Amino acid sequence: MAALDFPDAPTVGQVFDRWTWNGTTWTLTGGSAGRIGTWTPTLTNMAIGTGGGAGVAAGYAYNPGVLAIDVGIVFGTTGFSMGTTPSLSLPPGFTASRSNASMVASLGVGLIAGGAFFDGMAVHDTTTSIRLLAKRVDTTYAGRAGITATVPATWAANDQIIIAGTIKGMMT
Repeated sequence: MAALDFPDAPTVGQVFDRWTWNGTTWTLTGGSAGRIGTWTPTLTNMAIGTGGGAGVAAGYAYNPGVLAIDVGIVFGTTGFSMGTTPSLSLPPGFTASRSNASMVASLGVGLIAGGAFFDGMAVHDTTTSIRLLAKRVDTTYAGRAGITATVPATWAANDQIIIAGTIKGMMT
C-alpha cells in the first residue's frame, strides 16, 4: 500500500503536522504552533482489523471555539468490517456546539473503497461524535447515503477513510 500522507489543514492561523504511514507505523513530522495532540477515536459500526496497513491516526488542534481534526483510518487484511452508519468519537473533553444529525460538520471526508475514491461527508451524530456518509454514490443518487458494507462500494483490505477539517464547539 502506498503511504497515506495526511493533507495539511490550515485553520484559524494554525497548520497541522503531517502524518505519514510507512506500511508498518504512523510517523508524525513537523512541529506547528498550536498543536494540542493526538487521540484514539472510538469507532462505532466499523472495525479496522489487523494485518497489512491496519491503523488509525488522529490529531487535533484547538483554538477557542474551533477544533481542527485530521484522521486517517486504514483497514487491515483480516478481521475488518464495515457496518451501517459508522461513526467515530471526537477528542476527549471536546463538545460540539451542534448535535443535530442533519447539520453537516465542516469536514472533508475521502473514502477509498474497493480500490476507488469516493467523496464523503460527516454530520454531527452527538455532541461528542460524528457520523460518516457517502456522497454521490452513483449517477442516480445525487445526495448522501449512509455507509454500509457495500456503500459506496464493497470495502476491502487496505481501504481508507480520511477526515480533515474543523468543528465548532468548546474543549474543557
